Amino acid sequence: MLTIRSKRGKFILSFCGMIAATAGILWSMRLRYVREHHPLQAALVPSSDGFGMIDRMAFSPDGRAVILEETGFDLFVWDIGTKRWAKWLKNQPPNTPEYTALSETTFPKQYVWRGALVYFPPDIPNYPPAEPKHTGLRDTFRLDYDDRRSFSAVSASRTLTAYGQANNLVSVTDLRHKRTLFTTPPAQIAHYSSGIPSYTDTLCGLCFSPDAKLLATATIHNDVSSHLNSSQDAIPGPDLEITLRNARTGEIARRWTWKRYHEFSNDTLGMNSRSVTMEFSPDSKSLAIAGDTQLKLWDVGSGTLTHTLQNSGGVYPWTHQIMFFRKRPLVASSGWQGRIQIWDIRSNRLVQVFQAQPENYYGMEMALSPDERLIANSGRTNKGRATLQVWDVSNL
Repeated sequence: MLTIRSKRGKFILSFCGMIAATAGILWSMRLRYVREHHPLQAALVPSSDGFGMIDRMAFSPDGRAVILEETGFDLFVWDIGTKRWAKWLKNQPPNTPEYTALSETTFPKQYVWRGALVYFPPDIPNYPPAEPKHTGLRDTFRLDYDDRRSFSAVSASRTLTAYGQANNLVSVTDLRHKRTLFTTPPAQIAHYSSGIPSYTDTLCGLCFSPDAKLLATATIHNDVSSHLNSSQDAIPGPDLEITLRNARTGEIARRWTWKRYHEFSNDTLGMNSRSVTMEFSPDSKSLAIAGDTQLKLWDVGSGTLTHTLQNSGGVYPWTHQIMFFRKRPLVASSGWQGRIQIWDIRSNRLVQVFQAQPENYYGMEMALSPDERLIANSGRTNKGRATLQVWDVSNL
């Protein structure tokens, strides 16, 4: 039997053992990383228009399929078990029985209004409110932009629908009784140094709480006084005002401000108003809002900031969707660059980043299976092909 008598020999042997153990650990971590960062399933959506863009997606109630709706009312069903497309309803009117059986049990019904998809039926009296008429104004370019840009949301119970214009007009309707509950007036008009009229405030987003008691709106104030005599890079970004209203009366429950929601200004006059991504937690106690580099969670009861979620690479601009897990303290975000980021709310720690392939992929919609073991992401490649990718999140 070989024995090592010298201290030097023992040291070399133990050092080599440590290196081997470290290498083994790193290798196993690398294998785990690779396994977790590649989708379990991936497929091109069988779209023929060459500009595929999934508008909505969700898992079926039994978790065995993913249902996708493409802009233009094409429906696709992906079977998780067989890893194949099980159904494709192409160019069918949304009121056909087959389309309705798949769509209305999964998604709130959508309607086309002024070229945009909205959630309200067109037969509610005096709804949505008419566009304001601007008379005596020399230049109405900005006003027309804000009057025509719209937002729409529906409550989880599908009993309330909200419609808003970028001019800060917000209206809520009871779908069951087909009556308007309240409508807020549009923002005031101001003439800035350029002489171009613009609304003082711009609506950027809205959403209902899951219990349908609150409606959250996000607004940016078009104050351009700090833009004068400044270079574009030196102009600070605008503040975002978050307002919580009683969803049935419109009464303001509370209001707070996210200072410098954008890090830098995008324009010299009211053009910081790209859509704000916001979502309530399943218990309606938290509101998540995505900024340029951070995802912030606010306490609904007090309006205080409770969590700031950020990794070294930021939250990646143009976050499209935020989604809370129901059974675990996790929140996910998706958007441009094809990344899904998942945070643990308890520790404020980023626990997973899924990078869709190819990397020049615009990952937009997300869906979580009922058992929260799978997460799906859809988007399109730079060649215009709609895609579906599914990951395993059971071990997070």
